[in-house]
Amino acid sequence: MTTRPDETASAQLSERAIEHRLHPGDWEDAIACTEGPQLVIAGPGAGKTEFLVRRFAYLVDHQGVPGSDILSLAFSRRAATDFGNRLHTSVVGSVGGVGASTFHAFAYRLLERYGPEGPEWTGLPSILTGPEQVDLVSELLASDPPHRWPVLYRRLLKSRTLAHEVTDFILRARESMIQPSRLARTAEEYPDWRALPAFMARYDQELERRDRIDYGTLMARAIEVLRIRKSVEDGPAYRYVLVDEYQDSTRAQAALLRELVEEPANLTVAADPYQSIYGFRGADLSNLARFQEYFRLSDPVRRWILSTSFRTPAEILRAAERLTLGAGLQGAAGPVEPAPQPGQVEIRVFGQQSEEAEWIATQAVRLHIEQGVPYSRMAVLVRTKRRLLKELSRALEQRSIPHDRPDIRLADHPATRIFLDIARAAARADQTPPHGSEPADLPIRRLLLGPLFNLGVGELRGLERRRRQQDITWPQTLRLYLDEGEVLADLLEEPSWTEHTAIDGFWKVWTRLPQLQPLVDGPSGREFRAAWSSLAQTLARVADRDPGLTLLDYLRLIESDDFEASPLLSYRDPTEDRMALTTLHQAKGLDFDVVFIADVVEGVLPDLARHQSLLRIDRLDGMDPSDADPPSESPTFSTNLARRKRLQEETRLLYTAITRACQRVFLTATTAGPDETQRRPSRFLEILGGPGTTEEDAKSGKPVTFHEAEIWLRRLLVDPAESDHRRLAAVTVLASPSTTGIRHPSRYAPLRRVGADQGLLTTGRRLSPTDAIGYNQCPRRFATERLLSARTGDSPYLTFGSLIHNVLEKAEQQTISTGQRPDLDQIMALMETEIEQCDFGTTVEQEAWRRRAVELLTSLFTTWPHPDARPVLLEQPVTMKLGGFDWRGRIDRIEQNPDGTLRLVDYKTGKNPTSKVEAGQSLQLGFYYLAANADPTVSRLGTATEAEFWFPLKTAQSLTIRKFQPDREAAIRAELKQIAQAIRAEDWSPRPGPDCDRCEVRMVCPDWPEGQEAFRR
Repeated sequence: MTTRPDETASAQLSERAIEHRLHPGDWEDAIACTEGPQLVIAGPGAGKTEFLVRRFAYLVDHQGVPGSDILSLAFSRRAATDFGNRLHTSVVGSVGGVGASTFHAFAYRLLERYGPEGPEWTGLPSILTGPEQVDLVSELLASDPPHRWPVLYRRLLKSRTLAHEVTDFILRARESMIQPSRLARTAEEYPDWRALPAFMARYDQELERRDRIDYGTLMARAIEVLRIRKSVEDGPAYRYVLVDEYQDSTRAQAALLRELVEEPANLTVAADPYQSIYGFRGADLSNLARFQEYFRLSDPVRRWILSTSFRTPAEILRAAERLTLGAGLQGAAGPVEPAPQPGQVEIRVFGQQSEEAEWIATQAVRLHIEQGVPYSRMAVLVRTKRRLLKELSRALEQRSIPHDRPDIRLADHPATRIFLDIARAAARADQTPPHGSEPADLPIRRLLLGPLFNLGVGELRGLERRRRQQDITWPQTLRLYLDEGEVLADLLEEPSWTEHTAIDGFWKVWTRLPQLQPLVDGPSGREFRAAWSSLAQTLARVADRDPGLTLLDYLRLIESDDFEASPLLSYRDPTEDRMALTTLHQAKGLDFDVVFIADVVEGVLPDLARHQSLLRIDRLDGMDPSDADPPSESPTFSTNLARRKRLQEETRLLYTAITRACQRVFLTATTAGPDETQRRPSRFLEILGGPGTTEEDAKSGKPVTFHEAEIWLRRLLVDPAESDHRRLAAVTVLASPSTTGIRHPSRYAPLRRVGADQGLLTTGRRLSPTDAIGYNQCPRRFATERLLSARTGDSPYLTFGSLIHNVLEKAEQQTISTGQRPDLDQIMALMETEIEQCDFGTTVEQEAWRRRAVELLTSLFTTWPHPDARPVLLEQPVTMKLGGFDWRGRIDRIEQNPDGTLRLVDYKTGKNPTSKVEAGQSLQLGFYYLAANADPTVSRLGTATEAEFWFPLKTAQSLTIRKFQPDREAAIRAELKQIAQAIRAEDWSPRPGPDCDRCEVRMVCPDWPEGQEAFRR
């Protein structure tokens, strides 16, 4: 027998509770005891939902209770659907009124049924989805008077970050039933809340004006309806109420039940306190502890303890229990008998995330082939959708393992993404390289590589190369170089349709784009047709709720990370053998033979900062909702208590995930990489170690598929540490494969033979100062990266540079328009908005780059140089002919001095300024100086007499400036001509130097030993 820790003091019912421990043979009598208030407490897999289902069947089949007299409630939509299906199949014959719903769906039905009878009824309001609510809050915050808010928040009023915080605060306050007067009194004690009561009142007024309602207000109105109907004895009459997953109920949901049930209260709720994982949404575990008291029940409460797990074997149950030891969790179920089958818990640690993902996919294939475990009985669980998910999905796809990712929604379906990507691309279609950033090109790339045009990667790179060489926009590129690309180019070039209603924008693309027709008519287009049908219906419903919503507005809403408001879209056969790839929260209520819990690292699981809000929303927990004086509080105690509660919820989350497994659990983690020195395996892994748990570093096993065999052989072949005879054996097998599963080498990605370096330069190639600098450093690297585009994606440093340039461009545009420079608060609000569009990696990395942005902008705007100068041009393109080439550059800022002369400014976001000598003879500043004075748009405003680099991040009391020496003008002109002549001659000779240590081209550079391998015939 295995025992769960009995830490039930804080969750104990009153002495009047009658407790019964039930073994499976005792269920029949307990199920037949249908009257009175009852609590069903069960450990993992002990059958609490099954108990409710059998109670329902007994009431209908044996006591003749109509299905419509029994109310069945569950926490989530998926749980309600599953609960309802099981209720339907449990009863004999056809019975009406059978089903289950969520609390919110039931509340909405109450408003539909009884709302019109109220004296102030004006009609049934439509419900705000999660993203729509954030959008409304964001709109109201942007126009809210800043003086009402603490100084800390003023700069964030126009940011989505604060909008998400305030939205969460409103929902939590409503779910906790905090009265406005109580909140106002508490806000007097907490200065950082001082603006919230007035803002919530304004928010409520706006909801009423728009005839909308949020989920928190929905619950409050439903409770009020029940109170009114109870007073006139004309409310909904349910003889029995069954509630599943009661440990996840909020205070408002408990209040709804209290108004619903009457003496004698035939209320049965089922719960596992150790699986309460939705505290961040307002779930209140004390609803269990106060069950008797809260419902003011005169009858004693029966407490059924289900003591046998039908799912979890002893080895897994013991590991889960070790996790809870010392965590101070409330409400243990007491001794739980494990399931009889053997189980196993394994912990694996890897050196990098890609290795972790590859091992999981390989292990899944191994289990499927060697042990016959269906993929549908395996799951990979992750803490968050933002980490490791793409790596995992890619690894599974490479092994042809069918799976659905948890972030696949209607908006993510390839058919839907066509329309959304066209809208995205149209919004940025006027950008030309190099100003257009890499992320801005992604929608176009997906469209060209996808089913509309089916271009190969080589063809796409050819288009991108022509676009860069001729410095033209994507619509121009498509019209000139893509067969049948004219219509798409027209849609991108004239984007006014994106400003129409979302459904009108959809039909505009649908009726214009000829490439859609083959997808509609094709025999394999069933999924695409179904997705387009769903999208059209969704956009039509959106238009009914908000006629002003455009396709771009809808795109912004569905990019929200609200998974409850964004239901999944699946056209798959439910009987298909598909592996589950989902989050820990979404796995609640499911079970699998094998569970992989990936990315179990500190800061992710547990993530103690995930729900640590700017507004300290955790202070709502435990607050008396009545209008009483707020108690005094020790900030230290409150902070420590909140942190402890978060750790307890993270513990329960991993406990829930582990106990999804019927046979085996694999927990995987990655040690610190070079970019995340703080990352280490989770503290939970150390706790889980013990009897029945295997801990070891992961080692690659022998291949189990032909694809893996080919990879294994190719790696062995190029591994210099392997013996010659093993490498010879590997190449022999690869050169003459004996099975159809291993490809012939002729089918590998083609490799060109070594040839001349000539022919890289194409007609119409333009040069830029960046080209000149790159060629000057190393012609070989310039040719490889700039001409052949053989380079990695954007680094976070480039992303950071784009962020700062975007913020400064928009801020200084306001200066040009109004004549007044924005203050620091406005700059920070603009930065917060812009940084939400940037991906710097993990949460920790995102925050680190945000702090760097704050530091840079604060330094710049508090020590702004040349305050008497005014900006006249921003991101100004300049061109000139030099050395037989057209040269083009873009000047970040051109400002006019009081004497009418011009200063050219280039922002630098690095921490290490160039020397004064280097800046004095800079090719970049020199080109700007030459081109600006030759450009009619610039020269009509004055003569450029100065050119400067600005380095705001330099550690000093003032911003660091490096100036170009105008007397170097002739020398710069001559040097640029010389570089142009060398490029025209296609001299790509390597130029070894200090930068070689950081150069990726070194791997194919003939001047280095490791690069010479690529040139051996």
